[in-house]
Amino acid sequence: MSEVQGQVPPRKQVLALTEPHPESETYPHILRTFDWQMWPGRFAWRPLVGSALLLLTMFFIAPLILTPLVLLPGALIENGTKGLGGYLTKQMSLEVLSPSAFLFLNLTLASAIVASGLLLRYLHRLRFGWLWSVVARFRWRYFWACIGLSVVALSISLALSYALDSSGMSGTPAPFDKTMLALSIVLVLTTPLQAMGEEFAFRGYLMLATGSMLGSLSQRFGLTAERARKVGTVLAVLTTALIFAAFHGVQNFPLFFDRFAFGLIAGILVVRTGGLEAGIALHIINNWVAFAFSIAFGDVLASLQITEIPWSNIWVTLAQSLTYLALADWVARRMQLVRRTAAWRGSQ
Repeated sequence: MSEVQGQVPPRKQVLALTEPHPESETYPHILRTFDWQMWPGRFAWRPLVGSALLLLTMFFIAPLILTPLVLLPGALIENGTKGLGGYLTKQMSLEVLSPSAFLFLNLTLASAIVASGLLLRYLHRLRFGWLWSVVARFRWRYFWACIGLSVVALSISLALSYALDSSGMSGTPAPFDKTMLALSIVLVLTTPLQAMGEEFAFRGYLMLATGSMLGSLSQRFGLTAERARKVGTVLAVLTTALIFAAFHGVQNFPLFFDRFAFGLIAGILVVRTGGLEAGIALHIINNWVAFAFSIAFGDVLASLQITEIPWSNIWVTLAQSLTYLALADWVARRMQLVRRTAAWRGSQ
């Protein structure tokens, strides 16, 4: 560490610092701030607690809050008071997917945005912006470029999927009614929040937590600090991809591979680009298109409950994933995106 980097800012100023890292860090190690370096006994355990609190929020706290705010009023509008309890039970167990249940599901996943921000601020003393990227802000220009690249990659995968099995993309559109209109409005307005929530959870906070913890643990096995960080980064990408795939429940291997590949590519891009923009863009486009088809053909519930896909889809997954990885990384390099945090340069 240089003489300037070796200086220590007053602890009360760390939160306000635009450069709170004593050394330049890649995205998975953003939690390794002055706090982490100076008081490891106080901060090294916090990622584990934060991860538990994040999952608790997504699975219990958010549903508990959103049930009376979203699910119950929606059920009263859609079903009336007769048999309300049974209707609510069917919605929560995904036996019925009404517009209010679809909204409830999207907002529950979107709660990870708020939870991750609060954890970063109050558990790790970092500003919300550090969840976006290594420059502590959302890079809109790169995001919009990735939206276009996502459309290209998805078009390739749809074309290949049709070539391999055209019967899987046929069917009779459902009649357009009020339910379809309501589902479409929820899809357009809240699916970006749902996709962003999943990225904040898996490629955001959980990657920061696992990268920082596993990097620190690796040093205890005699690795140099730089090599330990690289090991922590690799393990963080693999671990969060596995958790993301498992998060979707029971599934056959091709479907698990599809989701794992998505998580792996999104994780690699976080490291390669220094932020969440590429993963968020691909997630939004994927979910918009998938749910749009499901709504159009009247099988939204089936798309949520899917547990298997054909083995031939592995080639589709590889085509989309590798195409997007190559294009998004190339554009990031062309835009000369910053990929590491800046090291503290002294008084700010």
